[in-house]
Amino acid sequence: MDAKKMKTIKRLIHANLVGEEIGIGNSDASIILKEIEKDEVDAIVTIGRLHDADAVVFFKNIGINIITLLFIGRTFCSGDEIKDYLFEYHDGDSEKTENCIKWLVNTAFEGLKTESAALAILRCDNSEIWRGFRGNEIEAKKTNSLH
Repeated sequence: MDAKKMKTIKRLIHANLVGEEIGIGNSDASIILKEIEKDEVDAIVTIGRLHDADAVVFFKNIGINIITLLFIGRTFCSGDEIKDYLFEYHDGDSEKTENCIKWLVNTAFEGLKTESAALAILRCDNSEIWRGFRGNEIEAKKTNSLH
């Protein structure tokens, strides 16, 4: 993959996480829902439970666009709602929020290099107040997550 394409993909992912409109973006729910299969949603929920996650961020490459959704249990958000969630998740700390967004961009990019979809797991071991999934806490300790 050339440097220009890499930069474009990272820019699309970042734009989706902060609510900027590029391509179809994340604001057109009808397009997003047509592209996400029920079995993908079921797999995301299962992974969230397996890892006792606070949230799972899902990235899917569809042609020249990348769909980005943040799942909290069976509920999802997109666009500005993702950035708002991350800001609240990090107690209103802009620097932590931006570091999280950078981590998500890099995690998504690495996953999308070889697959058409990628996941990032948000899980704070210090608190359960954000826990969107309930699952296997012992297995979750082994998870490569942001916190």
